[in-house]
Amino acid sequence: LVVLKADDLAEAEKAVKLHGALNRVKELSNLGSEALRHKAFLLAMDIALSSGEIDDGEEAVLGAMAETMRITPDVADRIAGVLMIKYAT
Repeated sequence: LVVLKADDLAEAEKAVKLHGALNRVKELSNLGSEALRHKAFLLAMDIALSSGEIDDGEEAVLGAMAETMRITPDVADRIAGVLMIKYAT
């Protein structure tokens, strides 16, 4: 009999969600135009920031998305800068 603590269960749930998300990220390479890839990345980052902070799992998914969709660090930084203004309190 294995007894899991609530923290262990939450970490396991995060790992399962992260694994599923990373598998789906591969499909984003099929987005045709650069503008569409930028918009998709912006929306993903917007959702991640809407909770207040980007957690480790979200950061991993955003990094994989940026790589898969060929989002340059400059573009990612500009998107993050604009969204941080949006969510500033």
